[in-house]
Amino acid sequence: MLFRSLDIGWIWEADDMPVAMCGYAPPVGDPGDVVGRIGPVFTVAEHRGRGFGAAVTTAAIEELSKHCDHIMLYADASNPASNSVYQRLGFEEHARTGQAVFSYD
Repeated sequence: MLFRSLDIGWIWEADDMPVAMCGYAPPVGDPGDVVGRIGPVFTVAEHRGRGFGAAVTTAAIEELSKHCDHIMLYADASNPASNSVYQRLGFEEHARTGQAVFSYD
């Protein structure tokens, strides 16, 4: 297994194949109020439930914690499996967002 850092996140490889990744955006804000933003997080379907997603997300949290006062993560509220992992890692739900589609016909 190989766990490696990228400039924009982390990837976990097993048997020379990527099995999970976690990206993050550059921190934003002012000194004393810098926010790190995690996402997307993805684990290949057949490798889910083995801790790969949690591991790459933890790596992103540890990296961002060096530079950020707060860390946020956008998650799919309809995915209880991933949300339980995020809660275990210390994230709490603060708000829900919606999606709007505009048409210019």
